[in-house]
Amino acid sequence: MSKDPEKELAPATVTEGALGMAADRERKTEPRECSCGARFEVGYFDDRRDERAALPDELVAAACPACGKTKTLSLPAGAGKTLVAELADDGQDEGAGD
Repeated sequence: MSKDPEKELAPATVTEGALGMAADRERKTEPRECSCGARFEVGYFDDRRDERAALPDELVAAACPACGKTKTLSLPAGAGKTLVAELADDGQDEGAGD
């Protein structure tokens, strides 16, 4: 059996399409504060486009990077899979000796 080359997708075409989807992803960050006093940022990708934009938000648990206590957040559907919590850089150390 031989394949019809006109009906096959070239690998470069598929790769370019996948890269285009990755470029459409928007990284968002939100500041949060834990009951332990630590300030941290929650980062995630919001890649809801077209029909996915109508999906409701979902509840996810984010752990404080300082103490590990979890906090429930409402994020766009699917964003919980890309959730990252990092201590906030307050800039308190910078310029302390100036």
